[in-house]
Amino acid sequence: MASGFNKKGNVISDILLIVIIFFVFCITVFVGAKLSGDLNTEIQQDNLMNNESKELSNDLATRYPSFMDGLIMFILILLWILVLVASFQIDAHPIFFAVTIILFIFVMIVVVEIGNTFEELTNDADLVEYRDQFPLTVWLFDNIIIVSLIFGASVMLVLYGKLRLG
Repeated sequence: MASGFNKKGNVISDILLIVIIFFVFCITVFVGAKLSGDLNTEIQQDNLMNNESKELSNDLATRYPSFMDGLIMFILILLWILVLVASFQIDAHPIFFAVTIILFIFVMIVVVEIGNTFEELTNDADLVEYRDQFPLTVWLFDNIIIVSLIFGASVMLVLYGKLRLG
């Protein structure tokens, strides 16, 4: 097992790691949409390509944003469930709740910066035209503070709110 995943009570580092990886994935998806669109434009202008190839390329470029937008939300919900299940398995002492709250405030500061960075990057001249094609992802990052608060609060509730049996 990796050294970062076998420690008890590292909910804050898990949430921070998930947010950063998720941010990088979403930016990669946006860049992929741009590359897919640019490649499709080149294929459509190429006279050596047959109509079937052009139609296939156009279909893939058209479906990419909606598929990836849904995939991003699916991955987020799946990660949330996995972290909740993992948090339930951890036996954390309630005294660490105060420390977790303090650390969570710092995580929220990082989350705000990540949300602002996402907005700046996707409002760039090269990527701004793709914002409308990813409504769920844009909504997610526009509301990243609320989503992160719900994510973190639910994880802390599961981690520290479960009954001690036995």
